[in-house]
Amino acid sequence: MRMWKKIDIKNLKGTGNIHYDYLSVYLDLIYGYPSFDLAQKVCSKYLNYPILRWRSLFTEVNQALAQKDKRLDITLKKFTTVPHLSAKIDQNTILLHYRHTRTVQIRYYIIDLEVVFSMNPFMKEESNKFGIVKPSHQEEFKLDKNSETLAVAIHKDFVHKNCLIDIVDPKTNTSVSLYHFNCNIIVNVYENIGNLDVIHAETGKPVPKVSQILLKFNYF
Repeated sequence: MRMWKKIDIKNLKGTGNIHYDYLSVYLDLIYGYPSFDLAQKVCSKYLNYPILRWRSLFTEVNQALAQKDKRLDITLKKFTTVPHLSAKIDQNTILLHYRHTRTVQIRYYIIDLEVVFSMNPFMKEESNKFGIVKPSHQEEFKLDKNSETLAVAIHKDFVHKNCLIDIVDPKTNTSVSLYHFNCNIIVNVYENIGNLDVIHAETGKPVPKVSQILLKFNYF
């Protein structure tokens, strides 16, 4: 690429220009992603070139670039219509982000934390199994088409319970699952000094007994 930039086009003679242009197209296909502006500009000069061999080379590249634009357009159209749901829990509130979704159902499943942890300590890829169980409670919300976010307070009957919260678009079955635990402590780990502290989530005060238990467990 550095050598190509040093080429003085004025000094090119005969077929040197077309060789230079084809090299420019080749380099732009490597370094010009995603627009390939230079390659498209150069190829358009040779679509009616009298020498068939050169015309075919540039035409082939031009057709490939046209297909690339077509595939990109299809991908963008799909992106602008595909339903999307994502969510997180912040201080007993479900923060939902959605796109192309008009209705969601929030389903609550009470869980036995000890049993769930014993069966799957990291609780990954297991939430979909709750879909065959009748939820303990279910709410439905209509979504504002002019917005992409919604904040919903966790139902009062489940704030102080361990549960799985499943958020589902009933039309497309798109879903996102969250675990909510009845826990009012925040654990801060200081790896550099080998220490941790536990504070109450609401009062911000230390919970020394829990800290001592965690330290002993970590030690053994």
